[in-house]
Amino acid sequence: MKPNNQKQDSFRLRGSFFTLSAMELYSADIDSIDEQLTKNIALAPKFFEKAPLVIDLEKINGKIPNLSTLKQLLEKHNLIPVAVCSSKKAHQTAAHKAGLGILTANAPAPQAETIPNQTKETETDDHQKEVEAAPHYEVKNHGLVIRHAVRSGQQIYARGGDLTVLASVSTGAEILADGNIHIYGTLRGRAFAGASGDTDAMIFCHSLQAELVSIAGHYQLNEKIDSNYLNKRTVTHLQDERLLIDLLD
Repeated sequence: MKPNNQKQDSFRLRGSFFTLSAMELYSADIDSIDEQLTKNIALAPKFFEKAPLVIDLEKINGKIPNLSTLKQLLEKHNLIPVAVCSSKKAHQTAAHKAGLGILTANAPAPQAETIPNQTKETETDDHQKEVEAAPHYEVKNHGLVIRHAVRSGQQIYARGGDLTVLASVSTGAEILADGNIHIYGTLRGRAFAGASGDTDAMIFCHSLQAELVSIAGHYQLNEKIDSNYLNKRTVTHLQDERLLIDLLD
């Protein structure tokens, strides 16, 4: 048999799809961004550690932040900024100077259903109108009821009350509530109950397949969830500062 003298390739370039978190900016205020990042990461610090991040500038009006300074800020928070998403040439030039990649969206990004609790008044009027027009339903106990599936890339936040989803939550979606979370479908994304620190908050779901569940900053990733609870009706709660998952009859 003749020896194979053909040199083996050292790498192969191929198309692929990975879910990346995106920071959709509405303000150029670095201090405000720093403050909001600190609060958001506190919900589940290990989950965000070393997470790759895309900086989405499509919704920002006027001045953008110094991207080199923003990159340093994100790295300070143990995030890894990898690219800027924008169709504007000036934004792409700034991204190149900051050593960031460039992405252009072929379609509008999914809209958040509600405004996160740390959002500042620096958001644009257009964004406020988009939020007000989103398909959600306020209820008398200051909770929020969502009647449709929560898609990948969407974030829903129930400020000051419970969140009820009458469908499933997709992988890559994020739901938050200051109170309890009720999901009448499959939870595949990330769920943060007690987002403002309520340790009595709970997460109820009809089928648990979550990327992450968190209550008042205590969290558990999918790979750490006991397989006995996967695909089952469960309640997640805190007991003695430990996150516990129980089966529901």
